[in-house]
Amino acid sequence: HASIAISFVCGVMATLSGVFFSETLLGFMGTPDDILPLSALYMKVYFGGMMVNVFCFFAGAIINATGQTKKPLIYLSIAGVTNVVLNVLFVTVFNMNVEGVALATVLSQVISASLFLRDLLKRDDNCKLFIKKIRNT
Repeated sequence: HASIAISFVCGVMATLSGVFFSETLLGFMGTPDDILPLSALYMKVYFGGMMVNVFCFFAGAIINATGQTKKPLIYLSIAGVTNVVLNVLFVTVFNMNVEGVALATVLSQVISASLFLRDLLKRDDNCKLFIKKIRNT
């Protein structure tokens, strides 16, 4: 429960940092001015979903620690395939550019996070997640 609470705090910090400082960070990296707006848009959308990304890292580590290494691989593989399908859909069908690619990434991470969350909620060992216990951590 402490790990999940920490993932939330880290996710919020990463989200806020990424959304508010995307353009500044890209400037430090020497991003050319002609692609800076699209790069900043991608980063802002991507970092907008950072909370679910961080949750996936923490949840995957918890499940791996129990010796179940295949489940996280399967969940992340499902997210990866979903990401590819959504990229193609958003770019070719809906004519989106970088925001579609970033949105596809975030949505695939939401799917992965949902699988991890479902797994943790349904466990019958010491790693079972109780939502109410997160607040008491």
